[in-house]
Amino acid sequence: MKYDLKLPSSSYNFYPSLMSAINMVVALSTAFANDYFGKGQSNHYFILVTFLIYATAGLLLFIWEIPLWLHWLSYFLIGCTGSVPASLIFSWVNRLLINDEFKRGVLIFATNTLGYVTSSWLPIFIFNAAEAPKYHLGFGFTVVLALAGFGFTLAAWFFDVLDQKKVVVSRRGYHHRSGNDEESGVSLTDDDSLPLLR
Repeated sequence: MKYDLKLPSSSYNFYPSLMSAINMVVALSTAFANDYFGKGQSNHYFILVTFLIYATAGLLLFIWEIPLWLHWLSYFLIGCTGSVPASLIFSWVNRLLINDEFKRGVLIFATNTLGYVTSSWLPIFIFNAAEAPKYHLGFGFTVVLALAGFGFTLAAWFFDVLDQKKVVVSRRGYHHRSGNDEESGVSLTDDDSLPLLR
């Protein structure tokens, strides 16, 4: 912005602040949409879309020889969706591991710590100021990381669906065995047996 576009300092100091504000609005709007429209069960859809946006924008910037408006759009897309995956991933983890406090605590602690530790030194190497403004390595790394996140999200979603099917099968089997115990005089309904499986 300073050297290539010859913009004043007021502009290249204002744009990052504006992007941070937009980022917060997008993150809150996404969380609201997930809770309101998706009933808190659609985290994976929003995460997949975000990683797809990241990969597309990163690829365009990796190519670099694109129209100027596409540069701006790519920077905007990366900047305005920065907080979306993390917040949705943490809420998803909390929902998936609601019955295992220890596992949930360890996983959230590990991912939080690893994220902060990695983000404190990794950008120094992949977004080296000597390569500005192209950042060939950095944008390429962004694409790879976004595609990896996309793949891991699909895998987590797949295993979540498998776990839900196992719970349904377990509930049916338990209900079939214990639903009408004539000897004990106990009759369990689906609602009665659900807390036992948690």
